[in-house]
Amino acid sequence: MSTILVIGAGGFLGSRVARFLAERPDTTVKAGTPAGGRPAPEGLIKAVADVRDVRTLVAAMEGVDAVVNCATGDRWVTVNGTQAILSAARQAGVPRVVHLSSVVVYGQASGLITEEQPLAPMADDPEAALKAEAEGLCLTAMTEGQSVIVLRLPILFGAECVQWAGLTARRLASRRWGTLGDAGDGVCNAVDPRDVCAAVAAALDAPAGTQGAFNIRGPEPLTWNSFFERYNEALGLPPLLAQNLNGFGLRFLVGSLVRETVSHLPQGSQALGGLMAETPTFRELDFFRLRADYAIDKAHSVLGWTPAIPFEDSLSQAAAWVRAGGLAEMLTKARTQGERAAASAPAPDEIGLPLPPLPDFLSSSRLPAFLTPDGLRRLAIVNRNTSLIRAQGILQDDDRSGTFFYSNQNDILAVVETQNCG
Repeated sequence: MSTILVIGAGGFLGSRVARFLAERPDTTVKAGTPAGGRPAPEGLIKAVADVRDVRTLVAAMEGVDAVVNCATGDRWVTVNGTQAILSAARQAGVPRVVHLSSVVVYGQASGLITEEQPLAPMADDPEAALKAEAEGLCLTAMTEGQSVIVLRLPILFGAECVQWAGLTARRLASRRWGTLGDAGDGVCNAVDPRDVCAAVAAALDAPAGTQGAFNIRGPEPLTWNSFFERYNEALGLPPLLAQNLNGFGLRFLVGSLVRETVSHLPQGSQALGGLMAETPTFRELDFFRLRADYAIDKAHSVLGWTPAIPFEDSLSQAAAWVRAGGLAEMLTKARTQGERAAASAPAPDEIGLPLPPLPDFLSSSRLPAFLTPDGLRRLAIVNRNTSLIRAQGILQDDDRSGTFFYSNQNDILAVVETQNCG
C-alpha cells in the first residue's frame, strides 16, 4: 500500500493526476491544495499543502511514500514552492519527488532534443525562466541524494484543455485562421493529459534511487499546419485556407494595437477574448516555426513509459468536448458560412485578411523582414526585466525609421512615431 501526495491537486493537470493515481490498486492519494484554494476532486483525501508555507507541506507529507508537484504559477509558487517541497520532502523522509516541468526550458533549440540539451529559456519568456530555475533546484537536490524525477511536458491537447483545444477551436471557427505556410511547418509536440498521468505513475514506480529529467510527448509529432488541418476536420469545419503570411503578419501588428487599447477600456478583458482570439502573439509565431522534436527514448528505457493515446483519439475527445461546451452554435455558423462561400466563389490558393488602413510606413516592403524569427528576437531580448521597452529603427525603409514600444508582458508592439533618417 502506497500513499501519494499530489500538490496542486485543484488545478487542471493536478486534479487529473490525483484521480488517475487514486484508481490504481493499493494506492491512497492525498490531494494537496492551499487553504481556501481551488477544491480538490471529490472522493479523495483532502490535505492542506500550501507551497508558500513549508509547515503545511511537512504536515501533509506525514506517512507519504512519494510527492507529485503539479503546482505552477508565479515565482513564489514555481521556484520558491519547488524549494519548499524539496526541503519538506527531505525533512519528512519522503523517498521520491516527481516534479512536472515543461519543454519550454529548452528555448529555441531545434532538431532532435534529448535531455542532455542545455537549458536555454527564451529571455522574453518569464514562465520558461522560472521553470528552468526550479529545475536547477531539483538538480541540486539530486546531487544531494534525493530521488527527484523531472517530467518535461509539451503542450497539453485533449478534452478540457482550454488553451489548445478550446482557444484553437474558437480560432478555427472564426475562419480567420488557416495554414501558415513555412511559418507553420514547425513541430507540434502535443501530449494527451491521460498520457501525462501514465508518465507520472511510471515515475512513481521507477526503481529506488532513480533520478533525472525525462522528455514526455505524444506518439505522433506533426507540423502545426497539419495540427490545425486535422483539428479543423475533427470539428467538422470547412477546409482551411492558406494564409497570406504578409497579410497575416500585418493583421497581427494592427491586432496587437487593438488588443492593447481594448485591455484598458472598462470591461475590456471580457471583450478582448472574442475580439482578438484569432490573433497570435509574438511568442506563438516563433512557436509555430520551431522545428524541435523532443526525444522520449530515455523515458521508455528508464521509466518504461510509452505514450498510449493515439492523436486521433485526442482529436475526437477534444472536438466532442468543444461541441458539448458551448461552441456548437459557433461551429455550426462557421460550417454554414463555409458552404455558402464555397458555392459562390472558387477557393483561392491564398486568402488575404482584411486590414484597417495602415500608415504608409507600415506598408514598407521591408516590413516582412521584421516578421522573421531573428527580427522578433532582436526586439524581444532588449531588456527582459522591464515591462516597457523603447527600441528605435527596427522597421525602416530608404529614408524613414520608426520608434516603437514593445511590452514583454503582453507581447504588444506599438508604433508611436516615424521620422526621417537623414
